[in-house]
Amino acid sequence: MPVVNGVLTDFGLEPFDDWNEVELVFRADQPAMAGGRLLATKDVVVPVDSNGRFETTLQHSNTYPRTTYSATVRWLDGSSQMDIVSGLKVPPEGGTISEILGKSYEPLSVWAGSDAPPNPAIGTWWLDIETDDLLEYEPD
Repeated sequence: MPVVNGVLTDFGLEPFDDWNEVELVFRADQPAMAGGRLLATKDVVVPVDSNGRFETTLQHSNTYPRTTYSATVRWLDGSSQMDIVSGLKVPPEGGTISEILGKSYEPLSVWAGSDAPPNPAIGTWWLDIETDDLLEYEPD
């Protein structure tokens, strides 16, 4: 089973003063099947240590139907604030949360032309009109 890990901090790159004020929760977007198991969407609550590190084991996303996860930082101070990242696709080898986010990006644009796209967004597809090749553009 894939191990997902990382570090949770604020935007100042500082760990929280009191780790009892937040919890990290992963949730699958739908029930699925894999390896003879029926997988339910029960929250996977992950402990975060005093340095912000976390680690958990999750089912990879190659399920039927294909699974994506949301990662939610819930504030436990009584407010309704939550930080949510969705669309995470966990690969069979697992990885850090930033690696998984990088692999989870869905392309939103296609550039059609004989030259590579200028200043493309991450995941832009390039349809080369001279060769009819469709490539995911990767800058040099």
